[in-house]
Amino acid sequence: MLCTEEHKHVVPIDTLRVIYFAHIHSIISYGIIFGGNSFYANKIFILQNGIIRIITNTRPRDSCREILKSTEILTLYSQYIYSLVLYTTNNKHLFDTNNEIHKYETMNNNNLHRPIANLSKFNEGIKSYVYGTVHHFYR
Repeated sequence: MLCTEEHKHVVPIDTLRVIYFAHIHSIISYGIIFGGNSFYANKIFILQNGIIRIITNTRPRDSCREILKSTEILTLYSQYIYSLVLYTTNNKHLFDTNNEIHKYETMNNNNLHRPIANLSKFNEGIKSYVYGTVHHFYR
């Protein structure tokens, strides 16, 4: 982050964006499907917004929504959902759909089938996060 603060007045914003993707985004994205729903996600999100504000030279109280759109940077939570969708589409064989469980023609026939499990290990696993988040996008 210090490198970005030192160079933000000299280097164009496109170069700072490349630096962001090389150093910050790669760290945020690494293993996000396992930790994107953790306690520390909000702290990482606040740090990400602070870094975006440094790159774009905006005030601390300014909203980052339009800045993120203009720089085409995904927030931590958007990256988390995107990673879960990619994981699900790349690993379709790990998930059952409702039409594999029953043959009734229903509106949710092609949705992911969420197994009934009360085990804490299952509810904390990646499949539980996929069923809780991705099934809305998977049709």
